[in-house]
Amino acid sequence: MPGEIEFYKKYANLYDLQWSEKDRFDDLGFWVKLAKRFGGPVLELACGTGRVTLPLARAGARITGLDSSGEMLAIFRKKLPKEKSEVRERVVLKRGDMRDFDLGERFGFAFVPFNSFLHLETVEDEERCIRAVHRNLKPNGVFVIDVFKPDFRKWPEKTLHMDLSREYPEAGIKITRLSSREYEHPKQQIHAHYYMDVISMEGKAKRHETGFTLRYIWDVNEMKAMLERCGFSLEKVYGDYKFGPFTPLSEKMIFVARKK
Repeated sequence: MPGEIEFYKKYANLYDLQWSEKDRFDDLGFWVKLAKRFGGPVLELACGTGRVTLPLARAGARITGLDSSGEMLAIFRKKLPKEKSEVRERVVLKRGDMRDFDLGERFGFAFVPFNSFLHLETVEDEERCIRAVHRNLKPNGVFVIDVFKPDFRKWPEKTLHMDLSREYPEAGIKITRLSSREYEHPKQQIHAHYYMDVISMEGKAKRHETGFTLRYIWDVNEMKAMLERCGFSLEKVYGDYKFGPFTPLSEKMIFVARKK
């Protein structure tokens, strides 16, 4: 994983349009409940433009957001003046690499949502991240990692899928997005390719080709062993954002680990 992923640097201005629609996510209530359960202060890794951070702050959490992308954080900072003063006061933003950071305080609860942990492309980088979180947590602090369970039948290799086609009248554009994947199983890597057509209301179109690499987690045992090597004990694995147990049919693996 580079310190700043090119995808988020080049397309930060399109991120919220593509990914933040309410009908595409159902995780916000889950994170709010966990923040209340485990206490604060709260640390979010890969906070991006604030999709999760701001709802937690509105719910009363004192939260620090860490991200490597200056462009994503710049968009986040433009949102803050629109929030109530008490919400703004609860949010601290830091630019940094989640593989190596020391924020000068200890957190009660840290988390990395929506597959962002998978941007760490090697086991070494994953363990660096987990150890950095361990250093920044209070004793008995909790770290939660949210990733998908790999299903290669659902995403056949080198097959194009149209996964977004929507108009955004407020922005005066339509976005159509095609995606494909290539797998490098010895490294547990997914190379995702995106082809985004941004079309103005006048019909002018521009195609953007981009992508990134993810390292998938094969199963619960792999993550359990990694967490234990880095000073955590795995307490729970959820299979969805409704706190359902993880089963072979689950599409998510949400790991709840406690600092030893």
